[in-house]
Amino acid sequence: MKVKQITVLSGKGGTGKTTIACSLARILEQCVLIDADADCPDVAGYMTGTKVASVPVKGMGLSARITDECIGCGICIESCQFKAIYVDRESHKAHIIDYLCRGCELCSFVCPVDAVYIVSSPTGEINISLTQKGAVISPVITQAQGSAKIITIMKIIGQEICFKTGLQYIVIDGPPGIGCNVIAALTGADVSLIIIEPTVSALFDLKRVLSLIEHFKISVCVCINKSGINQPIEQEIETFCTETGTPIIARIPFNEKIIDFVDQGNYLSDFPDKRITTAVFEIISRITGSK
Repeated sequence: MKVKQITVLSGKGGTGKTTIACSLARILEQCVLIDADADCPDVAGYMTGTKVASVPVKGMGLSARITDECIGCGICIESCQFKAIYVDRESHKAHIIDYLCRGCELCSFVCPVDAVYIVSSPTGEINISLTQKGAVISPVITQAQGSAKIITIMKIIGQEICFKTGLQYIVIDGPPGIGCNVIAALTGADVSLIIIEPTVSALFDLKRVLSLIEHFKISVCVCINKSGINQPIEQEIETFCTETGTPIIARIPFNEKIIDFVDQGNYLSDFPDKRITTAVFEIISRITGSK
């Protein structure tokens, strides 16, 4: 059975990407939803379910440790570019601030008494929840390094769930931008949906994301969210998409009541304005090839 992977991306945060991704997952039903915005995950706040497993992810990051042999000379503090070391006033020994340490190992090289050593540090954990419609996979990051690898692991878990349960789709709520996490979320996708809004930076953001997607030769389409708030810029976006052959498959009209509606635990696909629900279902129709 072929599992179809749909990656939802945006050039910046705040475009409505997560709101739309959750609505798509809810409509598809036979679906695993993956929160790949690993550094700022929030899908769990939209899609409630029963947590069935938690998978610890270790060994992706490095962190320094300091032994009692430290003489408090301060050389490591002067050398650390991340300001991750301080000297305790009472013990006069150096200590590591874990969340600032990047495991570069420079402190271990400059220490005159070899009091510093490097260890693998936990990157976080992956939570798996079951919903009435499928499954949700979301991360909890405790260490700055390795979030792209966590995304890759979540996708592997998602594939395994689909093969074991017969679910047909994986919807990935990707991170904004074009960095390593985006590449991890995009790799292996069958189609990518770019969510943009007609704002000043929109066209620039669209070009950046589109360039990345084209590099991977992945099918791509665009949804304009908050349509109507800036008609001249929206026209620029439409012209660019026409010139590049990038299909705009839906326009979701701006409605200031959507925020409160979603905050109350509702989905965009249930919004009272039929223009909006029609746009959401049109996305599903175009991506899945259904009518």
